[in-house]
Amino acid sequence: MTEAAESASATAPQGPVRLSPLDEARLALAMELSQLVEHADRGVPVRPEVAPGDLLRRALGLQDRANRIVEAAVVAERERGTTWDRIGEAAGVTRQSAHERWQDSVRSWAAIGRCTIPLNNPRGSLEYASMIDGFYAARHPDEPRAVSQGLDANRFPGSREDEQSLRTPAVAENRDQTAAIRDQRARVYEQLAACEPTLSEEHRADADRRREAAEEARLYATSLRTGCGRAAEGLDDVGGE
Repeated sequence: MTEAAESASATAPQGPVRLSPLDEARLALAMELSQLVEHADRGVPVRPEVAPGDLLRRALGLQDRANRIVEAAVVAERERGTTWDRIGEAAGVTRQSAHERWQDSVRSWAAIGRCTIPLNNPRGSLEYASMIDGFYAARHPDEPRAVSQGLDANRFPGSREDEQSLRTPAVAENRDQTAAIRDQRARVYEQLAACEPTLSEEHRADADRRREAAEEARLYATSLRTGCGRAAEGLDDVGGE
């Protein structure tokens, strides 16, 4: 192996390449939408005789997928920097209602490292983008790479390498420290619950929230170390802007 090849091998990202959180969120939404179209095709009633309830079951399955699309769209909007005020406006509800309705979806996305593909999947995100390209091109032959071309990873050369450089052990260590702080705060609330019986229910609820947040931070640290994720600025405080 040449010296240049050895250098390239040492700096190349290990495992399947994941994209920026914004690209990953766009890809997640595209995947949900393509799956809805496939299931809708299968749900078209072409046989005169079906088992009682089958038509409704298929429709309810599509409704469930539609709800997942809405959740994926909210996550994608948050990754774009869209505020909860604007999300509420788009949904025809208040900022608070939008936040209460979809905050768990955003937290779940952050907890898995802001990635579309599970960490144990050997395929990279761009491979899945290419698969959706083929699905979309079958319906729109004049746009053979519509999904991939819309990703920053392809629009801005070098962005993938920049994204990989942000996934550092230092960030993972920061997440571990954050988890420890949240665990400590949870213990404080447990002590308060014992000291103030009349407010014990509220204090224990606060303790549970801190423990959940600590677990999310630990999960994110794990995802960083396995090559999927980056610091989640803008998503940590899902109740923010």
